[in-house]
Amino acid sequence: MFGHIAQMPQTLSQAGFGHTAVWRGGVPAAVDRHAFWCDAPDGSRLRAEYLLEGYGNRSVLPDDGKELVTMLDRCVDTYSSFLPEGAPIL
Repeated sequence: MFGHIAQMPQTLSQAGFGHTAVWRGGVPAAVDRHAFWCDAPDGSRLRAEYLLEGYGNRSVLPDDGKELVTMLDRCVDTYSSFLPEGAPIL
């Protein structure tokens, strides 16, 4: 979806979902972690996984091992603040 209605957690909960993934349009500016609780006006709640760079964020990986390591190091530098405190960084 491009944008999410306030009732999205309610609708997904009624369909049996407890989790969702979101990218643009559904992530409040205050979100500073990879996951957050998404609440509907009726009190329904889903765990939302924030796809930081979108749904194709690592769809193309370099063939060269050194380039891959460089890419992964850059990801760790850029996104480590989004991980929960104490989470391992591989």
